[in-house]
Amino acid sequence: MSDKTNPPPQSGIDLSNWLSAPLISSAFQSVEAFIPCATIETSIEEVEPLADAPRSFAEFRLPGPDGVSLDIDQFQAATATDGLLISLNGKIVHEFYRPGMTAATPHILMSASKSIMGLLLGILAEKGLLCLETPVSDIVPEVARSAYDGVTLRRLVDMRAGVVFRCRRVGGVRSGGQLATARAR
Repeated sequence: MSDKTNPPPQSGIDLSNWLSAPLISSAFQSVEAFIPCATIETSIEEVEPLADAPRSFAEFRLPGPDGVSLDIDQFQAATATDGLLISLNGKIVHEFYRPGMTAATPHILMSASKSIMGLLLGILAEKGLLCLETPVSDIVPEVARSAYDGVTLRRLVDMRAGVVFRCRRVGGVRSGGQLATARAR
C-alpha cells in the first residue's frame, strides 16, 4: 500500500481537457490541482480490513459491441477502469488497479457518490434512524435559501430533486456554475 499523497498531475491538464483520453486517468487522481476539492479524510486504523478470498473469473463474460464477449481483463481495459474491487459476503473476491495505482491512491468519485449516499441513506432509513421525508435543509441549514430548499432526502436519493446546475463558460471552457431554482419537488 502506498502513501496517500496524490500523484503529480500529468502536464497540460486543465478544465478544457481533463475528461479526455489519455489525460482522464491522471486527472482523476490529481483533480485538486485544477478544481477546488474537499478531501474526505479517514483513519485507516478505524477501517476493518476485508479478508481476501480470490475467486476465478475465468467464466466471466460480458456482451460487448458487435457480439464480442469480453472477459474481466478485456472489460477493465475496454472501459478504462482505474480500479475495481468486488466483494462477496465481506470478502474481496477480485481486486484490480491500473498500473501506478493502489488501494490508497486518491481518486475522484464523481457520480459514484450518489450511489454510495443512496445506499447509506437506505440503510439508515431501514434501521429507523432517518426519515427520507425530512427536508435536506433541516439537516444542512446552509441550503435553506438555495434550490435545495424544501427538497426531501427521498427526492435526492431518487435523483429527482429537480435542481438545475447552470455551468458558465469562459472562453469555451467550463469554469464553474451556480444552482438555479428547483423545477419540481
